[in-house]
Amino acid sequence: MSEPRSGTDRLDLRRRLVLVRQRLRGGRRRVRAAALPVLVAAVAAGLSWAVAHYGLGHAQPFFAPIATWVCLGFSADREVRKVAELAFGVTLGVGLGELVAYVIGAGVFSIMLVIVLGALLARFIDRGQMLTIQAGVQGIVIVALPVAAIDGPTGRVIDALVGGSFALLVAILTPQDARRRARQLAAASLSDLSQMLGTAAKGLREGDPERMRDALALGRSTQGTLDDWSSVVRNAMQSARISPTARRYLPELARLQRASTLTDRAMRNARVIARRGLAAVEQ
Repeated sequence: MSEPRSGTDRLDLRRRLVLVRQRLRGGRRRVRAAALPVLVAAVAAGLSWAVAHYGLGHAQPFFAPIATWVCLGFSADREVRKVAELAFGVTLGVGLGELVAYVIGAGVFSIMLVIVLGALLARFIDRGQMLTIQAGVQGIVIVALPVAAIDGPTGRVIDALVGGSFALLVAILTPQDARRRARQLAAASLSDLSQMLGTAAKGLREGDPERMRDALALGRSTQGTLDDWSSVVRNAMQSARISPTARRYLPELARLQRASTLTDRAMRNARVIARRGLAAVEQ
């Protein structure tokens, strides 16, 4: 009875190793894509703190780097409009938080009030979801923060403005090709599909059920990359429609969008083939 269990354990370990290798591939891709944007955001956050601290004399300008990082994040797809929206949302939330804390102090009612005021005012100003979320979040931080502001009643608002301005400057000075990230994800998805089909073909050729299970595991683990490709190209098309400089990319983006749909269908069909092939070689 020990042999079947031992063999099953080895097969489970093999399948887990296949999934781990696939996850490591995806992790390396994400790190490569995020490395430069994170480095740029880190430098911008440090510079915004330095300007607020040394240039404006603020003792603890922590909202400057926070605003910069919130606006830039780790993605290379930094649309100027989206960065400006986030910068305004952070500043709006900080300003409302300061006002509420100054008028009625901290407490349960203050937190509820700053959320209501920030969210509704943001919804009135613009339809952007992140603007509304950041207005509420930053207002909560200000009201609930146990440390009193030591740089004056407007110090943290100015810090948020400094951080948001740095983020906006980075977005303006580093324009992104709307097609770049979509192309990267397209290459990754097609590479995954090729690897999965190659494993399945070898399993069918050799009549090896374990290779067929490996192919099926590979196919199931690639859905995240396919979903990212579809989302990125859809967002790129929305941005290109309103950007005079990126509008010329629309035909290629449309082709990438169609390719993402076809590749997703191909991967789903490949998973069906792997399941049917597994049943066939097990007989």
